[in-house]
Amino acid sequence: MTTTEVLTSSVGEGGRNDEKDAKLVRRLLDDWLAREAGEPGGRPLPGGPMEPDTLAAIRAFRAWSGLDPDGR
Repeated sequence: MTTTEVLTSSVGEGGRNDEKDAKLVRRLLDDWLAREAGEPGGRPLPGGPMEPDTLAAIRAFRAWSGLDPDGR
């Protein structure tokens, strides 16, 4: 995905979770998960912006990136 959008606040567990920011993070996570699975396109996460699947994906991405998997 190519985007020029930027986050305006924190997203995830304990974050502000502004709707626009949460949607952007979910799209980015969808793309990342698809690449990790070797799939050609995005794979939408189930549920709403801060459902358990989204928080798990945030933690997984942070761990993959070498960051503290704090869910935010």
